[in-house]
Amino acid sequence: MMDRWNYDIEVFPNLFCVTFKSVETSEIRVFTIFEEINQLEDLRFFLDKELLLIGFNNLMYDGAVINYLLSQTYYKEITEDIFEFSSSMINTDRFSYNPQFRQYQFPKDVKFKQMDLMKIMAFDKLGVGLKQVAINLKWHRIQDLPLPYDHIVTREELKLIHDYNLNDVLITEKFYYSILPQIELRERLSVLFETDLMNASDSRMANNILENFYTKQSGLDIRQVKDLRTQREQLFLKECIAPNIEFKTNYLKRIKREIEDTLVRKDTGFKYSKTINF
Repeated sequence: MMDRWNYDIEVFPNLFCVTFKSVETSEIRVFTIFEEINQLEDLRFFLDKELLLIGFNNLMYDGAVINYLLSQTYYKEITEDIFEFSSSMINTDRFSYNPQFRQYQFPKDVKFKQMDLMKIMAFDKLGVGLKQVAINLKWHRIQDLPLPYDHIVTREELKLIHDYNLNDVLITEKFYYSILPQIELRERLSVLFETDLMNASDSRMANNILENFYTKQSGLDIRQVKDLRTQREQLFLKECIAPNIEFKTNYLKRIKREIEDTLVRKDTGFKYSKTINF
């Protein structure tokens, strides 16, 4: 099994830092780029092995920033470049897949793998952040970013940021252990069905398994399956209403007939709305 590390990053205009904590040994590793400190090559060496990095929203953000950083070489303005990249991700919704950052969010040529606890619990769909998770876990220290995101960090403030970064890693670690049965289930099912379910929510996991069944039975590539659909220019809404839906009052029976007889069209996006007072 790969070595597992919980991790989190912090990005400011003149500072990048990342903290890792080993699941197996509890060892803590911190890598910093700040003023004359540049540990990019140390970070590159650390990540150049079979690792599983565990984070919260790391597939869409933390991991993408690290992958972008690893694609760079040392130069004086590297923190400014990372800050601009991070800001552009946040401004285009860092909680969702974005084609603009595909090569960084889903990189192929890296040895380490990632586990995203936010994805597993579908918290990206629910809008639940790490601070809310910390509250639900009854974590002893709930803290927002201690400085404005665009603040120029001083040497005296460096320890403050490192301390804040470590606290987020410890929250991530606590969350990891709290959902360990769900994680182990995904690991077992990934082996059983020969498909990667590591970062799948419950519904996505079921969907992936069904896709796996269908493609094996049909011999079709999954991309072909996803393109299968019936194209329609129009349809009556009765085609969208299950036959077991029925009402007892004449008023609602009449409303149901009216909806069933409504024709919606593709050129208007198949849109329909109606306000009912009852």
